[in-house]
Amino acid sequence: MLSRRKFLAGTAGVWAVPALGQQKTRPNEVAEFGPQQSGEAQLLDPTTPFGSAVGQPGWRGRAPDDLVARARLALEGTLTNHIRDNGLPYFDVVINYTTGEVDLPSKVTTWDHTSQTGRSVNAILCAREMTEDWKTGVENERKIRRVMLDDFREDGFNYMEGGVAMMHDQNRALLGLTGWYRHAEGERERQMLKSHGDKLVAAFIRTARKQGEAWDMPGMFYSPEKGFYDAARAPGKHGRTIMPLIEYGRTTGNSDAIKLAERYANHVLRVSDSFRFDEGGNFKDFGDEALHVHSVGATISGLILLGTELGRRDLVEQGRALYENGLKWIGNEFGWIPESNPNSPVNRRRRMLRQTTCEGCCVTDYIEAALYLGRAGYPECWAEAERYVRNHLFESQITTVSWVKSKGSVDMQPRVLGSSSARSSPNRLFDLFHPSGPIGCCSEAMVRALHLAWKHGLEETQGAVWVNLLFDRDTPFARLETDLPSKGQVRVTMKRDGDLYIRVPDWARPTISYQPAEIAASAAWKGPFQRLSSLKKGQTVEMNFRLLRSSREWVHSIMGITYRSEWLGDTVVSISPRGNCFPLYERTYLL
Repeated sequence: MLSRRKFLAGTAGVWAVPALGQQKTRPNEVAEFGPQQSGEAQLLDPTTPFGSAVGQPGWRGRAPDDLVARARLALEGTLTNHIRDNGLPYFDVVINYTTGEVDLPSKVTTWDHTSQTGRSVNAILCAREMTEDWKTGVENERKIRRVMLDDFREDGFNYMEGGVAMMHDQNRALLGLTGWYRHAEGERERQMLKSHGDKLVAAFIRTARKQGEAWDMPGMFYSPEKGFYDAARAPGKHGRTIMPLIEYGRTTGNSDAIKLAERYANHVLRVSDSFRFDEGGNFKDFGDEALHVHSVGATISGLILLGTELGRRDLVEQGRALYENGLKWIGNEFGWIPESNPNSPVNRRRRMLRQTTCEGCCVTDYIEAALYLGRAGYPECWAEAERYVRNHLFESQITTVSWVKSKGSVDMQPRVLGSSSARSSPNRLFDLFHPSGPIGCCSEAMVRALHLAWKHGLEETQGAVWVNLLFDRDTPFARLETDLPSKGQVRVTMKRDGDLYIRVPDWARPTISYQPAEIAASAAWKGPFQRLSSLKKGQTVEMNFRLLRSSREWVHSIMGITYRSEWLGDTVVSISPRGNCFPLYERTYLL
């Protein structure tokens, strides 16, 4: 039997791919999403000794456990600093993992326009809502907004350099318009934004490839000279556009956007080779178009949201099946999920680095799907969402930049601060192959995930307060304070009369107690929630419970590594084997 190191050494030759300029798609095979680089067929062992002056154990120190504090790091750091003088955001950086030297990239990327501008506009607003900081970086924010608007053309699409519209990221421009619309300064600005959004939705409809009620986009790219081209990768084009269409339709009242989302969903589920179902309609496998996990995850969360919006339980159930049997099949319980789908039929035949590293955007999709399922009547998914947030979302964020050494004349520390890793292992922040380290889409997606957890963690429904996630939050109807993850204590102060529902982790249920103690007599279970009835405005309830210490194992079959994680409640405090550079989960200070 081969040892793990011999297996990994042997794979470099077996699965080697040609250089970017020489790569060709094999017959009956769909090209991998995104650019390939020579050497990506390697499977890099995250435990092999690596010499680094900066990425040693203890590199991070103690990071904040608060959603708002993490959003503030991103707002004061990468979101409002990592842009060019003309307002175009940078997509990446260049890191020397041995020395800690960081520099600006020398070239623009495909994602600087449309993807970066739309995501940035939206993420900055998400962070501002959370922090209530409407001043930091406002001038750079205006520049980014101007670039996004200037990239729209009369045909409705948002264009990048070279006169090409990247279709799978048009939805990010729509998301940027939607967030800005919610915070528009006056009716004139609101109508200007709606005009751009309506034209974009109309462009989607006008150019759609229509098969009855199943519609899709004709290609990944469009230019007036060439038309649509590169027709592969179905979920990446229109599947990941479902959620932004729903948000835009909800926000502006554009009903065509909701109808289009439903037709895109029809194509993804009935026509494309994204997901394969048996005769009974049960999910059985990924298809050959389900290579890019961010596209897959965004599609699944969009299906769940669409089902909830339309009252279509069939869509919610299909989304749930894809989450339970698809995303959780390739991801793990603390939120790590690979960038490239190892279980699509094509990828089973060709192993590569991206199947062993996690894109930050995918963690957000994982969280988003779990949150939407929790809101759709599957309360057990709240616990899963919280685990993903507390662990791999938090661990993927760069919370300290003392190790960053600016290579050129530009100060890189504020540009890196608060950003999110693009390719992490379960135990290591970077893959040490791609010098980009954190990239823009992941950083902005991370802020979206923080905002989603902040928004849905504490909710008011029909006069009752629901504590879905155990993170601090202050709202007009209640204030939630917790001492997690170091102490099992939750306090809720009611700002209105009403019932209170507190979700209790399953491991904590045998040990809960209350202050005042008499509250316990009226407490009753409703699924994973404790219901406390008829509380009064100004009343504070304190729940206490013991934090369970546990050990768990997860086998990464491609790498041949068994990871052992130590938990305190829902927080991973350590993992072994330890990552060889910029190790993750060094949180034993919580014990």
